Amino acid sequence: MTITNDQRSAELEMTTKELFEKMARATNSGFAIAFALLELAQAQRNTAAALDRLGVNLGGSAPGTTEKIAMELTRLVDVIADKAEAQ
Repeated sequence: MTITNDQRSAELEMTTKELFEKMARATNSGFAIAFALLELAQAQRNTAAALDRLGVNLGGSAPGTTEKIAMELTRLVDVIADKAEAQ
């Protein structure tokens, strides 16, 4: 795949995550795996933060924090399913 200077300039303005997502959606399997790993890492950070709030009870109730964890797990499953379908 040849990248023109205009494409390169546009890609420099994207974040790494946005670039990986764009390339993953273009059916580049290496970028699809990298993007899935970035999404998994973000879900893990979000889950860890929610668990921390649950343990220390800063800024949220236990039911609210549990709901946040469930939402992150749902998002994680969606990411994995999307990447599996792309393969």
